[in-house]
Amino acid sequence: MGYSYYDYGTRTKCSEPVELLITDPNLPRPNIALSPSRMAVPGSNVIIQCWPRDQNGDIYLQKTGARLKPQAMEANGNTSVFHIKDVSPSDGGNYNCWYRRQFLVSHPSVTEELWVLDTNLPKPSITLTPAVVSLGGKATIKCQSDSWVYNFYLQGPRDPKLLKLSAAGGNWTRFNIWKVSKEDIGSYICMYATSLSPHPVLSLPSDPVALLLTEDTPTVIAIASGVGVAVLVLFLGLGAFLWYKRRKVGMYDLLEKNGYIFYFYLLLSRFPGGKSGFH
Repeated sequence: MGYSYYDYGTRTKCSEPVELLITDPNLPRPNIALSPSRMAVPGSNVIIQCWPRDQNGDIYLQKTGARLKPQAMEANGNTSVFHIKDVSPSDGGNYNCWYRRQFLVSHPSVTEELWVLDTNLPKPSITLTPAVVSLGGKATIKCQSDSWVYNFYLQGPRDPKLLKLSAAGGNWTRFNIWKVSKEDIGSYICMYATSLSPHPVLSLPSDPVALLLTEDTPTVIAIASGVGVAVLVLFLGLGAFLWYKRRKVGMYDLLEKNGYIFYFYLLLSRFPGGKSGFH
């Protein structure tokens, strides 16, 4: 609603109206997504989608830190959309959306980041050591550029949002994964910024590298177990064969004909609880 103010008893022109909005916890948070990607080059188009659409109200889009008023989104089926045409560096930033029913609003959606890339900045290099690890092991990611930069930004499988890393060496940085979990397995890319603005323009992304999980340990255990079972079966079969042969021929004939086998059998029978076989 609007209000008026007075100057020495003389009524002046009314100010612009302001609104008081109340957060309603019963209104659900909408979902938000950027298409085709949260990374865009200047001149491209980005679509911001929020859903599901509220049949009894509207969905508004807000850019964090912007002085512009929240903008009503265009209805498109069960989704509300907002088009950013001809992307420029000023479009980079954090966006969220929320429902509005008259003067009641929902809590905002999660924040989505739009990053604008500078095609004139060459992509950095990225290395991963080691590339194959076991669960609980350590992996190190190193990003490096050809020139001095302020910060690097790393994206991995655990969180789609970019992780800001200080360029400790001026043109490189290192990130350690101290205890690798299944959530860390996947592809990684990095970029860099040449300014200290809150949401800077970034370089082109590096080529991706993949962190893989080794299965050597379980395989070794399985092989060892299989070998143990095979040896046990062999021993039992050998014992049964010798017992049968002993019933058919005399002990000394058996020793003469199967000397090495019988000697092996004799050694086995000397284990605690066994008998020598001689009576």
